[in-house]
Amino acid sequence: SVTVTDVLLVEASGSAVVNGTIKSLSATDFLVNIDRIPEWAFVVQLKGLLNDSTRSLAGQFQRQSPTQQQGSRVTITAQPNNTIEPGIPFHLNFTLATNATGGSYTIRARTDRSFNVSFPSSLNLGTEGSAEGTVTLTPPSDTASGTDVTLTIEAEDSGTGDSNYMALRFTVMTK
Repeated sequence: SVTVTDVLLVEASGSAVVNGTIKSLSATDFLVNIDRIPEWAFVVQLKGLLNDSTRSLAGQFQRQSPTQQQGSRVTITAQPNNTIEPGIPFHLNFTLATNATGGSYTIRARTDRSFNVSFPSSLNLGTEGSAEGTVTLTPPSDTASGTDVTLTIEAEDSGTGDSNYMALRFTVMTK
């Protein structure tokens, strides 16, 4: 059996380490909570004990992801209304923000039900590092009441490729 003792996010430069909190769900499943991710590129490091019934002492092991990860510097936030009406355009305002230098971000929006969606093709964050946008979602007028739909909004920095997304779930309800 295996006992996971540490899950760490280690900056590639080695200058910062973020410890995860481990919860054992079963003999083979573990849930790790990470409070924050490093600002720069990082690797995931796993440490633990290998309990072998043929040995009196558990053997230590350590594994590290072969690729570096990088957290996104852009966030997308919105205050959703959980219900929308068939045939009536719903306007969702969202905020795009970054803790890096502004830039031009390509915007994409779609639903899992192919509802009509309109959105700005790009937003410029400028020197203040944030911008507002609006996505308009229109369920077809014959959409059954109680239908759930997921709207995904994506933003990608045209220069660096940094990207992020948010997904919101709505229920179509007739009044």
